[in-house]
Amino acid sequence: MITQNREVKIVDFGLSSIRKQYVKEDSGPLFGTTLYISPEQIRGKEIDERADIYSIGITIFYMVTGTVPFKGVDILKKHLEAPVPFEKIGSFVPVEIKKIIQKCLEKDRNNRYQSTGEAIDAIEKAESTILKRPSEKEDIADIIMESDTQTVYALQEIPGKRNSK
Repeated sequence: MITQNREVKIVDFGLSSIRKQYVKEDSGPLFGTTLYISPEQIRGKEIDERADIYSIGITIFYMVTGTVPFKGVDILKKHLEAPVPFEKIGSFVPVEIKKIIQKCLEKDRNNRYQSTGEAIDAIEKAESTILKRPSEKEDIADIIMESDTQTVYALQEIPGKRNSK
């Protein structure tokens, strides 16, 4: 979009201007993509980077589930009151990532990461922990390396595999 002063502005046409009974009347219009909006934005409170951290939590939730935690007619009320449906997160998602999502999606911003730097530190720590874990393939390789020759021959005889003797 180009303003009258010939300035280029990036606009998200998914933004909504919504008024509900649980939005303070004197807070002015409410702007934000309702799928990712933080509780404090809905309440018309002053926002800071913790609102972005909430939105990042929604994004990570979407990345691991393929859906957002809240949608539908009462979406704003759900952001304010409904528990996050953590049961939608599969067991394949490491517990460290689940904890990050949980902290990002706290309804009370004082219980979230207090800065993006703090959130990044948690993500990097989780990444480091997850990457240190041996993969299933490495576990199998270790077992084979520590096994005697009979085990190697037995593995070569698995049905559907060609015998390479």
